Amino acid sequence: MSNRSNNSQQSGFSLVEVILAIGVFALTIVAVIGLLGPIAQQVRDLQDTKVANSLPAPIREELNRIGFEYFVDVKSDGTALKGVFPTVLFGTMDGSRVIGYTALDGTVITRDGNSPPGIPEDERYFLIELTAATGNLNYNDGDAHVAFQVDISWPYRLPDGSTVQPEDRKNFEYFTAIVVGEPF
Repeated sequence: MSNRSNNSQQSGFSLVEVILAIGVFALTIVAVIGLLGPIAQQVRDLQDTKVANSLPAPIREELNRIGFEYFVDVKSDGTALKGVFPTVLFGTMDGSRVIGYTALDGTVITRDGNSPPGIPEDERYFLIELTAATGNLNYNDGDAHVAFQVDISWPYRLPDGSTVQPEDRKNFEYFTAIVVGEPF
């Protein structure tokens, strides 16, 4: 009889052990979920940096579209920069479009009187500021170029339409140039 009562007792987890196991599992899940936000932000930052690093080619194309003559007034006694600096370009989030605007009067930069299609305000993600590199305007027997310092910062606007403060943007700088005649 006593042998039978010992076999009927089952071994198992106590209520305290089950509650502790559930608590440890819940803390682990909360910690993992807490890491998802920063990891997703890092992935977005890497994607934005990749797009920003691909922007020099479209920026160079836009500068060639605008043309050397927009920035420089070539005179018989040399050259002079027209007072249109700094120039501001905007890029879309995916980097597929870069379009120019002048920061001085806010008008669209034109070439031959044709305005390029603008990027709507809510699609402007990359802010691209071009400043003529001082002392890098060169004119020699009809061959001229002007060098620019290009500062790309992002995000200019968030998808919800809010503008990001300059100190909260990421950026990088590089130099490029445009020349008379052949694209550079």
